[in-house]
Amino acid sequence: MIYQSYQDIDKQSVINSMHGIAWVMFKNHSIGFKNLFSVAEGFYQEIESRIKSEGKSYDITINTTQLMEKLFSRFGFQTIESHHNGFGPGLDQYVMKKKL
Repeated sequence: MIYQSYQDIDKQSVINSMHGIAWVMFKNHSIGFKNLFSVAEGFYQEIESRIKSEGKSYDITINTTQLMEKLFSRFGFQTIESHHNGFGPGLDQYVMKKKL
């Protein structure tokens, strides 16, 4: 989450209302390209299911790269911001959001 967007809001209340996953990574070639989408789909569906089971409505915001934008779009995320080289040379930062 980018806190500059929340300058007028108490940061602690924002932190208390967020869920986060820092990183999800797989060892290179550990699941194979053919299995990537099914593993990613199962993983994401489990996360979304757990959030929904709390009975509260959360927006899910992710920070990712141009390399994964298409994958997250498959799950209903929309790009709301992008920053050229935001994660370093050649890695643009994409901020994506999904309303539950």
